[in-house]
Amino acid sequence: MSVRLIDTRTGALLWSESYRRTLQADQILEIGDEIAEKIAATIAGNAGVLARAALKTSLAKEPNSLSAIDCVLRFYQHQMSGTPESHRLARDCLEATVRSEPGYAEAWASLSQIYAQEYRVGLNPRADGVAAVIRAREAAERALELAPGDANTMMVRAATMFDVGDFSGFRQLAEAAIKTRPGDPDLLAHYGLRIAASGDWRAGAALARRAIDMNSLHHPSWYSIPVILERYLAGDDQGALAATKGMTRVLFMSEDFFAAMILGQSGQLDLARFAGDRVNRESPHVAEQFWPVFRAWKISEDTLDRFADGLRKAGIHIDPAAAPPR
Repeated sequence: MSVRLIDTRTGALLWSESYRRTLQADQILEIGDEIAEKIAATIAGNAGVLARAALKTSLAKEPNSLSAIDCVLRFYQHQMSGTPESHRLARDCLEATVRSEPGYAEAWASLSQIYAQEYRVGLNPRADGVAAVIRAREAAERALELAPGDANTMMVRAATMFDVGDFSGFRQLAEAAIKTRPGDPDLLAHYGLRIAASGDWRAGAALARRAIDMNSLHHPSWYSIPVILERYLAGDDQGALAATKGMTRVLFMSEDFFAAMILGQSGQLDLARFAGDRVNRESPHVAEQFWPVFRAWKISEDTLDRFADGLRKAGIHIDPAAAPPR
């Protein structure tokens, strides 16, 4: 089966793909559903073909002419690039949007995720005013109030529950979001990352793999993190390394960072130190950022020690764990 997406205004081919399956009479409906799910995930969603096509148009606009949807698209771009600059630009744009259009639920949901990244991964933290964890929760609550049945707003609010240790509330609302929109890879990846980090690495990684498979060409790099870490903890060095390929860097987390950790723990010290040297050059603050960033994901201290051990063997000087904040 071949599928094409064409812009009817311009005639431009936006996307095409062929799907090949061995058909058996008793599997036709099942295979049809599988292909339909992949098509929907590839075209729609935050990282889908339509969003990327819209973003291309949006990026050509002057900063002072951006609309509310342009600001949400800038957030989608940030989710792909994960840089401090893309985070700052998205935050500024979204804050302006919710002031001018306070009823726009998706802008509030996007802003909640932007605020959460201040404390989860240390992007552009503000030293004064209301704490980022509170701003993230309040923005998520506002989004859910405006769009109570929307799967994305449910998942964003669920994530803020996870951040404060309400794991029961998180699971209940996150599972409701996925039930509402089961074909959305972003929802599966968000849920899978947190399920893995809270200790069920196998189940979380399986959800992340499904999300990756649904949009294999254009998913954000962070989808791979639970897969990498699950394979690392299982001692599958080759599987963990394979999952790092092509990752873009978010703060200190990159293909080199995870490769250094994996190779260091597996005893391939020359290769590990080569990757570790690049991490030390590109992310000179990795030692001080490691503990607070990974603790924000509620990963156990014993597991974090196993990550730090591989990194130290690669020449990345992760300090011994200080007592976590109460």
